[in-house]
Amino acid sequence: MPVARPVVELTLDDIAPDPCALDAGYDDGTGGWGLPIVQALATRCGVERTRPGKWVWAEVAF
Repeated sequence: MPVARPVVELTLDDIAPDPCALDAGYDDGTGGWGLPIVQALATRCGVERTRPGKWVWAEVAF
């Protein structure tokens, strides 16, 4: 199940191009920004287990 990791402050010095970023199956371990973004924009959000997988949902006010 997804778990939001703590958000850390980044500077421009922390950001560098990664030539492997678009390679199939490549994971550099820097993912996980999705949930903090959804939590910041949504009024409510959650995740439910399904068979197989999961259903991630969010309510956004207009």
